[in-house]
Amino acid sequence: MHRNILLIALANLPVLGFCAPPADEPAKLTQDEAERLVFQSWREVRFEYNGETRDKVWELEGHRFKPDDFQSWARSGELVLHTTDEVTCKVIVDAKVDPIRLDIVYEGPGKRPIAAPGIVKFVKGAMIWVKAGNEKKSETYRQDGFYATRPTGFVADDTNHYIKRVLTPCKYLDD
Repeated sequence: MHRNILLIALANLPVLGFCAPPADEPAKLTQDEAERLVFQSWREVRFEYNGETRDKVWELEGHRFKPDDFQSWARSGELVLHTTDEVTCKVIVDAKVDPIRLDIVYEGPGKRPIAAPGIVKFVKGAMIWVKAGNEKKSETYRQDGFYATRPTGFVADDTNHYIKRVLTPCKYLDD
C-alpha cells in the first residue's frame, strides 16, 4: 500500500527540465520582441478602474503606440487624442525589467517632460497595460525609469487606483 501512495505522489510531480512553461506564463521577451509587440495599434476589450469594469464598445478606446507618438481614439473611430506640433510625446518600452515598463512621455508646462509610467504583459495574444489612475498618474520624467507611481502588479481595484486595460491588436482607427 505504501508503494502505491509513493507512485501516485511521484506521478503528480513535474519532470524538471522537460516541461514547457504553462501557457498563461509567457516567456521573457527581448527588447526587440517587446517593442515589436507594443508598437502597433490596439483595441481595448476591457477597462478596469476603482473596482468598476467597462466592456461595452462605446465605453472603450483604441490606442496606437509608436516610438515617437501615442494616440487614442473612441471605438466609434473618432480620434480623441493625438500628437500635434505643440505637444510631442514618446513611448518608452523597457523589457530589461520584470514586468515590462511602458511609459508615455510628453511635454508638460514649460516644456518640462512628464511621464505616465505603466507596465505591460502579453497573454494569449492580448496586451495587459496597467498605469496609475489617480491624481498621481504622471511624474517628472526620469531617465532611470524609477517612478513612485509605477504600478507594481496587474490587479486594478479601489485601493490601488490603477487603470487596467486589456487590449487586442487592431488596425489603426479600427472599431
